[in-house]
Amino acid sequence: MWGIKSTEVDFIFENCQDLVCILDNGKFQRVNKNWAKILGWTQEELMAMTYLDIVHPKDREKTVQNNAVPNVFVNRCRCKDGSYRWFDWIALPNLSRPTNDTNPITFARDITLQKRLEKQVEKHLKQNTERTLFQNRVLESIITIQTAWIKDIVDEEVNQSTAFQSLLTVLHELSGSDYEFIGDFDGNTLNEVVEYNNPSPRSRNKCEPSMFYPFIEEMVQTKKVVFRKQLQHCGFAKSFTAVPLFVREVLVGVIGLANLPAETCMDTLAELDTLIRLAARFMH
Repeated sequence: MWGIKSTEVDFIFENCQDLVCILDNGKFQRVNKNWAKILGWTQEELMAMTYLDIVHPKDREKTVQNNAVPNVFVNRCRCKDGSYRWFDWIALPNLSRPTNDTNPITFARDITLQKRLEKQVEKHLKQNTERTLFQNRVLESIITIQTAWIKDIVDEEVNQSTAFQSLLTVLHELSGSDYEFIGDFDGNTLNEVVEYNNPSPRSRNKCEPSMFYPFIEEMVQTKKVVFRKQLQHCGFAKSFTAVPLFVREVLVGVIGLANLPAETCMDTLAELDTLIRLAARFMH
């Protein structure tokens, strides 16, 4: 049967490094030792169940479409410990009498590692794409802000507030924070402050820069590059992040961000470094 000798069939079952089995209407008729080695099921346990019993629930439909006999496709099978592994299946057809009822010898190659690598590559590509889009958005914003700034200079109507609003708008869109402002320092004293003019009243009705002045004073004293504080009893604001603005090592201003997501705080600020340096130039 299968167009090969029975001794050759035995050789396949004894020496093949993949999973090998013969199925009859979805029930195991013969399995090789690798089922126990890779999945943990003994021959006796497999003989007492159907092939579908160990197929991942999400993969059963396509398995049923193959009449519960793997042909050429990929699915997941359950290990005895409850975990799942990926397998690439192919069946060796009956070559001697294609029309008879002999069940095919079926092979399954463990491709779990390959699937994990594919997932990691997909995640990496997605992150790179998102980062590129983010960087492009930052560059577009810089061009827009600088163009407006140059136009103001040419028209001799320089308006820092307008420029800062443009910058804060970008920070709001890209940082994920809920409230933003930028302040001007004279020595170590905070002077004029410009808030982000958020069209939604959600943050403006609940936040104002003066709420954060004590933390800015603490930032000045600690001389941290990025100052972050978890807040209590501050209503809307659950955290405050202050980014000092320096020009030639002189403190010229500060960017204040309320509720900047903690898990992406440092990465986000690193990506926004060009905008932060541009803000320092505006202050100077």
